[in-house]
This record gives sequence, C-alpha cells and structure tokens, in this order.
Amino acid sequence: MNLYSFTLNQRTYLSLLDPASSKEFSEKAILGYLAEGKQEVIHKNIVYNPAFLDLFHKVVVLTALRSQDIAAGAAQQETGFIYIVDQRMLTEGKDKPEDIVGSFEVLNGNIHPLSYQPNPSYQLISENGLFKIPGDFDQFLELAILT
Repeated sequence: MNLYSFTLNQRTYLSLLDPASSKEFSEKAILGYLAEGKQEVIHKNIVYNPAFLDLFHKVVVLTALRSQDIAAGAAQQETGFIYIVDQRMLTEGKDKPEDIVGSFEVLNGNIHPLSYQPNPSYQLISENGLFKIPGDFDQFLELAILT
C-alpha cells in the first residue's frame, strides 16, 4: 500500500489513495494530516482521521475473523488473548507495543468475534514505515475506502 500526500488550505493531508487519479475520493481515504509546522511524516506529527481509524479497525476485525492462521492459533491456545501484529514487528524481530494492532479474546479455542480491542499504542506509521497487516487486509481496506 502506498502513502500519498497533498496540500489543501495550507494543510498537508496523508492518504492511501492518489487524489490526482482517484475519481471518488472520500474522507475515509484520508489517514490524517500533518500537525502545523511539522513536515516530517512520523507518528508524533500526524493528527489521525477518526473516520479512517474506525474503518481501519473494522477491516482488521473482518480480516482476522477470516484468517485461517489466526483461527489455528486460537484453537491451539484454547483460552486467553490472541494479538494482531503488524508485520513491521516481524521484520525487525523486536516486540514493540506500537506494532501490536489489537487483540481478541480466545474462548474454548475460538476467537470471540465481539471482543476485539484496538491497542491505543499502535502506530499506523512508525519509524519502520507504513502499516503492514497480514493476509488480505490491504485488499479489503482499499475496497472499504472505495465503497
């Protein structure tokens, strides 16, 4: 997935869609904007769009509930919590709270579908770049943005 920036009314916005080539550009496509006077695209300089964050986590839930890998992990675990982990974490090999997207409760080897809790420390954009969610996430997120 690519990150695009554009300026409108003296504010720099960040989007997952190219505003120049998209026929239907909606608020859901805007990840957020850069804080005033801050031009570096890093987590602490971004004011995130609540509409995008809501959509992002809804797609995380849908993707996770369709994942055979997550279902297998839940079955093996039996009880507790299963975490949705950004792939940036795996490439670096370190456990960082900002790379844990959220969690589901596991009951009797099954994911409790209504138990998803977003991690408030998660960073969509970290020092390791834009989010990388496993599975069909990018495909589902793009479709959700466009509809």
